[in-house]
Amino acid sequence: MSVSLRAILAGLLSVSAATAASGDVSDMGYSLEARETADFLKDRRQLLEEMLAADPESPEERRALLDLASFYLAHVMVPEGLSALDGIDREALGVGERARFDRLRMQLRLVVEGAAPPQGMEVGGAGALWTAIAAIRRGESRAAAPVLQRAYFDLSSYPRQIEEALLLDLFAATIANAQWQLAGTMASQIETIGALRSTPRFEYLMGQVSEQSGDLVAAFDRYERASRGETADAHLARLALVRMGRSTETLSPEEGLDLLDVMQGLWKGGEPERATLRMLAQAQVEANRTVDAIETYARIRDRFPGTEAAAEARQLSGTLIRDWYELGAEEELGLAEFFAGHRRIAARYRFEPSFSESAELFAERLVRGGVTGAAADEYRALREHMTAAGELDLFDVDAVTLDRLLLNEAEALMRGGRFSEAESVLSGGLLSGDPDLRARFGTMSAEVLSETGGTERLVAMERDSRSPGVLRILARAHYQSGDWDAARSGYLELWDADGDLAQSDAIELMLAAHRLGDAATVERVAGAFPELEATKILAGINEDAPRPPGTPLRRQHAVDALESADRMLQQVTGETRDDEGT
Repeated sequence: MSVSLRAILAGLLSVSAATAASGDVSDMGYSLEARETADFLKDRRQLLEEMLAADPESPEERRALLDLASFYLAHVMVPEGLSALDGIDREALGVGERARFDRLRMQLRLVVEGAAPPQGMEVGGAGALWTAIAAIRRGESRAAAPVLQRAYFDLSSYPRQIEEALLLDLFAATIANAQWQLAGTMASQIETIGALRSTPRFEYLMGQVSEQSGDLVAAFDRYERASRGETADAHLARLALVRMGRSTETLSPEEGLDLLDVMQGLWKGGEPERATLRMLAQAQVEANRTVDAIETYARIRDRFPGTEAAAEARQLSGTLIRDWYELGAEEELGLAEFFAGHRRIAARYRFEPSFSESAELFAERLVRGGVTGAAADEYRALREHMTAAGELDLFDVDAVTLDRLLLNEAEALMRGGRFSEAESVLSGGLLSGDPDLRARFGTMSAEVLSETGGTERLVAMERDSRSPGVLRILARAHYQSGDWDAARSGYLELWDADGDLAQSDAIELMLAAHRLGDAATVERVAGAFPELEATKILAGINEDAPRPPGTPLRRQHAVDALESADRMLQQVTGETRDDEGT
């Protein structure tokens, strides 16, 4: 034991001696009945003297400290008992004393409400009482069910202070497990203990019994008396009154929601806060305040991590989020409402594994509404947050999902005419080897390059990356720049690769071949696309006989025919490309 602790205890001994002489213990801070004060002070003084008389770090000192810790446990003085144990080197104890040390530490940690079993401490061999209390402290009252009867019997052999500290805990667990005969026995005993029978907790627990038995009037009276206090159980009693008011329709949904809205700020921590937030979320769902409920579930998740309440909140919020975003995607919500609600939800759920799928519905709605810039921002935010989540090992993130989000972001920018920004997004390439995404990436890259004047880079693209979409964009770029030979080669390559041509592609191939004097290709296209006979394009080409490249036109009307063909081409290709979505 350290010298400083010895000094503190020696000082405490001198103070207790002076206090005993005066007979005044009002400033000692211990809630003991006055008739027991003399015995308490006498016993404590004797234990402190034994401890101070022993040599430091000696077996005698360790035994004296164990006795002192037992004394403090008997009087439910937890900090003092744990402090006495802190002065003992556990490794220096023998097997029996070490077992006693561990048992005392466990009991001191469990004897007060709100405590939890020491980490790594085994309680199974400590007897039925402490096994039951450990389960109760963990919030697992049902796990205590098999030993409750024995635990209650064992409690009778402990000092009165411990009995008063634990009896209501056992009573609550008995009610939770519907062991009504045992609960009745405990209630009769509690009624005889003045320190317990008038407490808000007992009134609240008896209210539960009355409510479950169907005696709502008695339940209301019990809850009302319990609610007058300022303890956690008084708060739970107030919640029970709201719940009863709603179940009997004494309170309207709006009144219940207003009360819970106020009550959520009246208690922090533990079951009272959990129960308040849970009831508030349920009331918000009933009132169609879905986004409010989703935020409330996020508070439960964040305030009580790792608990059953948090798991339940995550599950319920996930269902609400999915349903709400589907409503928004189906345009059952106005775009402004969808936008505002999404911002509130995203602030709390960005790092939830299932959120990305719902948020993509929001981005898709923005694209359909023409709000392409905001859609691109959303896709980027999703990608960045998922990347961060993967780096932090919050959940697994696959490269295919990240690639899809990147392409969606670039596509939204392209739809808004922001091709330079789309080019920047695409410049980093893809992470996965997914063939469909790579084909889409190639097509989009080619379109961006054609729009930004990057024809040379477009031509330099690896042949392996030239999907039909890329070949089409490349051929059109050559056609629009007047490179008839490259346009003809590009469209022929596309035809061979894809096995078919769109009518707009066929027209451009025919015109490019005509300008090169390639009658064979013109005839091939005409044969494959007989519907072109109905257009003036083929008529204009036929009026001007094929001639060697570079030979000037001999008739002005042929020139006029080609100009007419170009005008019709613009009209036809404009309609066709709109249908293709390119």
